[in-house]
Amino acid sequence: HPPSSSQARLSRPHAHPCRPGDHQGQAAQGPHAALGLIWRIRGRRAFQTLARCGRTTRSETLWCTFLNDPAAVPLRVAFAVGRSVGPATRRNRLRRQLRAIVASLAADVGLRQGWLLIGTKPAVNKHTFATLRGEVAGLLAKAIAGPTP
Repeated sequence: HPPSSSQARLSRPHAHPCRPGDHQGQAAQGPHAALGLIWRIRGRRAFQTLARCGRTTRSETLWCTFLNDPAAVPLRVAFAVGRSVGPATRRNRLRRQLRAIVASLAADVGLRQGWLLIGTKPAVNKHTFATLRGEVAGLLAKAIAGPTP
C-alpha cells in the first residue's frame, strides 16, 4: 500500500464532472406567496364591527356585508360557508374560488379598501365558476353602490 498523503482527495471539479458545483436545493412546495391584493379578516372585534355597521346585500345564492373603511387597505375579506354546502373539501374549494374571484374583480369594480364578508347559501353548489363569478360581480357592484333612495 502506498503511504497516505495530505492530498488523498480529488479536487472538486474532478470529483463529479456531470454535476453542478453548487447545490441548488429543492424546489419550493405549496402555493405562491400572496400578492397583497386582499387580506383576511381575523378577530372577533372585526366581525362584530362589520355586523353592526356594515351594509348587507343579497343575490340568488350569495350574500355579502360591506363596510367602507379608508384605513383598511388593502381590502379585508372573509367567507362564511356553512356545512349545508357540503363536505369540507367542497367548502374549502368554494372558498378558494371565491377568494380568487374577489381578488380579480375587486379592482375592476373600484373596491380597494374596506371590510367584506361573503356568505353562501346551499344552492351555490349548482353554480359553475363562470356563473359564480358573474354573481359575485353583481353582488360587489350592489355592495359598493349602497342603498338607493
